[in-house]
Amino acid sequence: MGVLPDPAELAAVAGRLGAHAAAAAAEAHRLDAALAAVTWRGPAASAFGLAAADVTAGLRRAAGGLDEAAWLLRCHAARVAATIDALRHVVCDGIGLAAALSAGSVDEMLHPTHLLNDTTSVLGTAGHAVTDLGHLVGGVL
Repeated sequence: MGVLPDPAELAAVAGRLGAHAAAAAAEAHRLDAALAAVTWRGPAASAFGLAAADVTAGLRRAAGGLDEAAWLLRCHAARVAATIDALRHVVCDGIGLAAALSAGSVDEMLHPTHLLNDTTSVLGTAGHAVTDLGHLVGGVL
């Protein structure tokens, strides 16, 4: 793994968390149905029913927590992907800026007939770099 995690790996982990959440919720439902079908009566049956209800409630809470973790991880994966995309734009803009600055000799760039077009090109590329950097910083914060 590099400096930033792979968004696809994060999404895969989120998928596994979601599957575990669904399994826990299904198990809670299965246990609730089994408890509802019990015909035992008496103090021991009541105590067992209360204890089993605590277990199913715990399973539902765990399923909810896993669902929330999966959702948060999917959101994080999307932000990482957007950050990577913004970094790519910044790098491309930096390369474009370097190319614009080195497109000709300094004398040619400063020649009065080229100055306005070259300055406009360099400032436009620099403006794209600043905009992309702003999106990157805004996305990270």
